[in-house]
Amino acid sequence: MKKIFSLAFLLLSLTLAAQHTISGTLHGDSGSVVRLFAYTGQEKMAVDSTLTNSQGSFFFDVYLGTGMYSVETDEVDLELLYDGHRIQFIEHSPDNIQFFGSPLNERWTAYVLKRSEFRHNTEILKQVLRRYDSESAFYANARDEFVALQSNFNVFCDSLSQFDDYAARLIKVDRPISIDPNTTVEEQRDLVLAHFFDNVDFGDTTLIPTNVLTTKMIDYISVVQADTRLSQEPEMRMILALSRIFEQAKVCFTTYAFALEYMLRGYTALGMSTVTDYLLNYPALNEGDISVEQGRRLDEIAKPYQKVRVGAKAPDITQTTIDGEQIDLYSLDNEYIILFFWSADCPYCHSFLNKVRKKLDFNTFGLLTFAIANNIDEVKSELSNMRLKGWHFYDEARWESAVVKDYHVFATPTVFVLDRDKTIVCKPNDWTEFELWLKKSSIKK
Repeated sequence: MKKIFSLAFLLLSLTLAAQHTISGTLHGDSGSVVRLFAYTGQEKMAVDSTLTNSQGSFFFDVYLGTGMYSVETDEVDLELLYDGHRIQFIEHSPDNIQFFGSPLNERWTAYVLKRSEFRHNTEILKQVLRRYDSESAFYANARDEFVALQSNFNVFCDSLSQFDDYAARLIKVDRPISIDPNTTVEEQRDLVLAHFFDNVDFGDTTLIPTNVLTTKMIDYISVVQADTRLSQEPEMRMILALSRIFEQAKVCFTTYAFALEYMLRGYTALGMSTVTDYLLNYPALNEGDISVEQGRRLDEIAKPYQKVRVGAKAPDITQTTIDGEQIDLYSLDNEYIILFFWSADCPYCHSFLNKVRKKLDFNTFGLLTFAIANNIDEVKSELSNMRLKGWHFYDEARWESAVVKDYHVFATPTVFVLDRDKTIVCKPNDWTEFELWLKKSSIKK
């Protein structure tokens, strides 16, 4: 009788949930907060949140566009695809999700689980194939197992890709390229690079509200970066990879604009000014490739990053220091100004600032620091320990402060060097790069 009542209650829950956009039951998750996120590339934007009832059931009744979404609790992180049809499911366990009337998500979830298993097993075998004697029986067995795993996974992906739906399109893009373990690593890499984007339709804008397209682009950059045959520096290797990505992306302006904004944000966060400067020249586009209106859109995307590129005038700063002194950046008359964004728990920041104190002439260099810390007392204590001259600022808004946003600071340390005219002349990633710039510019410390 207990089983009958449980089944009846479950069926009633599903019937009542049918009117909702997304509804589900999470095993053992009664009274939990459930959050709904929407993917755009690797970023997840909060859409809504709710609580599960005593049976672990919940629903979201919100407008959703076609794309990838994530339902999350402290214990669950489930990727879902939405294409205009309601989603209903029961999570019996992390690897056992039962969908009702959503074959799209049945196939996508099956693919995600199988992909995870495939990656884990093949990575183990790749290590064996790289390290063991190719003439040994153990190697031969590992190679045969790798071939079998790859073949079975391809058959599985083909079975899912035959359906003409959103999941099939994403699987087609996401699935890895098969390699021949009998060939050299260099030959395998050449094959992968040559065919990396064969199954990517850059004109399909429904790839944008997922993590599939951005993952594909990042993986391609990683493969190029790992090619030890290339003599270029790391940043130049990235530019080589980006040039091909944007050559592919330019077939669709929406995709190109998305890729530009995504890459600008990422490489600015990494402090790779050579790459961001390359991106700000709109790679792969020639005169006449886009309309005036599209050009304006790209300029809108690039404008915030143009403000902090080498050669640009630095955004003005008018603030009060932690000592109560009002400072206007453009009124300072030093030959050079170092703008330094740091955090209290960043050892690289402290190391850089200690070198500034010990090695630079403060008649030549002025120093403005902006601290990310828990409170102003922590900042004052750290600065006192470093005995650091200059103008020091702290804003309780931390990462959301106006100056941090104006200078597109995503991590610490972030360093800008300005000349007397407040033009950005250097954006060193570390002290070594800063010293190279000093030497190249013939500037005495």
